Parts: sequence; C-alpha cells; structure tokens
Amino acid sequence: MANSSHVRSISFPSRSQPEYLRVEIELKRLKTWESTSISSTTTPFSLNTIQQGLVGLAELYNCVQDLLESPMIQQALLKHQMGRLAEEALEASVGLIDSCSTTRELVLMMKEQVQDLQSALRRKNLSYQAGQAKGQAQEKGNQMMDRAANAAQSARETIQEAGQQMQAKAQEATNAVKNATGLNK
Repeated sequence: MANSSHVRSISFPSRSQPEYLRVEIELKRLKTWESTSISSTTTPFSLNTIQQGLVGLAELYNCVQDLLESPMIQQALLKHQMGRLAEEALEASVGLIDSCSTTRELVLMMKEQVQDLQSALRRKNLSYQAGQAKGQAQEKGNQMMDRAANAAQSARETIQEAGQQMQAKAQEATNAVKNATGLNK
C-alpha cells in the first residue's frame, strides 16, 4: 500500500469578503427569515421573530453602507461626477460659441452697412438717398449693437454661472475624495 498522508491546511482570505458579497449574503438571510416567519404555523410575527428581522435589516444596512464607502464605488461615483462636470462645461462653451457667432454676424452686417454708407457719401449724393441710407444704417447699427450687447451679456452670465457651478462641483468632488481617502479627519 502506498503511504499517503493527508495534510489539511487552513487558508484565511487576505482580506474580508467583498462588500457586494456581504450584501448578497444578508439579502439571502432576510429572504430566508421572511419565508420561515411567514410559513410558521405558530404566531408568524412573535417578538423574537421581529427582533431577528430587525437585526437582519440592520446588518443589511451596514453592509450597504460599507459598500457605498468602498474605494471602488467612491471612484466610480467620482468619475460619474467628473463626467457630468465636463458635460456642463461643454454646454457652457457651446453657449459661448453661439454668442460669439451671433456677435460676429452682427459685426459683419454692421460693416456692410457702413460700406454702403461710405459708398453713398463718396458719390457725393448727399441728397435724400444719402440721408435715408444714413438713417437706415444708424437704425440697423443700433439694433445690431443692442443684439450684440444682449448676446455678450447672456454669454457673460452663462460663463459666470458655469464657473460657479464648476467651482462648487470641484469642491464637492474634492471633499468626496478626502472623505473616501480619510484625509478629512
């Protein structure tokens, strides 16, 4: 007969169970508690049964809390938040580009009107047509200046609002990182 020796080894995990497995285990325990307490022929909800259920709920709550505080979940939440910040900054920059485009169009229209006015003045036709062209040019120029001022004001407000939101979000993200890494103690 061959000489065989059986050696048992006990290996301990290098770290505790992952948080999500603990949550699943606690959920299974609660489901088991629920099915056994409901199917019980005696009083289904005795004081002891209710106490066991509440203890199970407390354990589940603690496991979920640990899961939410885990570095991996915190990183995922931070990435999501940063993505949202980038999206908001992109929207603000698109608004600024739109305002710049509108302002550019207004300046080009105004330039065209000025050229028409200069052309009329060069022909030395200072009669009624020149006066009328000048009046129209001034009217359009005033309208364009009003539009440009409104567009610039809107762009300024959008930029300021986006900047304030980005500062607040960056502060929230910094605090979340500090809390996750334990630097905020």
